[in-house]
This record gives sequence, structure tokens and C-alpha cells, in this order.
Amino acid sequence: MSWNPLAETFKTNSAINGVPCFDQIIIMDAAGNMWGASSGFTNLPDAERKAIPNLFKNPDSARAGGITINGKKYFVLQADENMIMGKKGGDGCVAMKTKGAIVVTTHVPPIQTPELVNKTEPVVQYLKEQGH
Repeated sequence: MSWNPLAETFKTNSAINGVPCFDQIIIMDAAGNMWGASSGFTNLPDAERKAIPNLFKNPDSARAGGITINGKKYFVLQADENMIMGKKGGDGCVAMKTKGAIVVTTHVPPIQTPELVNKTEPVVQYLKEQGH
């Protein structure tokens, strides 16, 4: 499977009233190894990618310390073993996991974080249907 084009397709299909809901999307395995990303998100630092799976294992640490994506530290609004939702000013992020994959999406205004959650869920469902 070619992951970068798939990530770009998910980004394009996330549009709300012609505005892409996803500013960026990255798809990685459960250990934080990158499978694919939208353009501009392919250089996510290894340390950031590797930290995300640990936040799912310890949601309290996510709530206490936030989540950093592409150098931007988000305040975590909600965290559990399947989803982390963060906010920084008008920007937001969502990380969702399946048994074998993690999807991280970000948004900028005018998109709101609940809209990002609603658009990220079908991506996660697709990965589950594919056995990830």
C-alpha cells in the first residue's frame, strides 16, 4: 500500500464547505514508525512520533504534559487509550489509535477540534477494516 498518496486523499476528502478539515495527517504504526503523511508533515521528528504511542499507554501523562506535534505543544483536552485531543489557541490536533496503527491529524481555523474528531474517525475505521 502506498501510504503518502492515501494520506493526501484522506486530507482532500476531509473538506468541510471546500476547506480541508485536516491541515496535516500522518499515519504510523503502533510503535510510532511512519507509514505515510500529507505533504509538509513527512519530517515529523522521530522523538515526537515515538512519544505518541506512550501517551496512549499513560493518558494521565498526556493530560499533564500535553502532546507535541511538529514542534507545537498542544494542551490535552481529552485523553484515553484510544484518542488524544489537543488544542493550542485556534489550532488543534487529534491522535487516534487502532490495534496496529495511529492516525494524527491537525487543524487550523476556521475548523474546530470536534469537526477534526468527526473527520478523523472514518480514517481510523478504514484502517480497522484493512486489518490495522
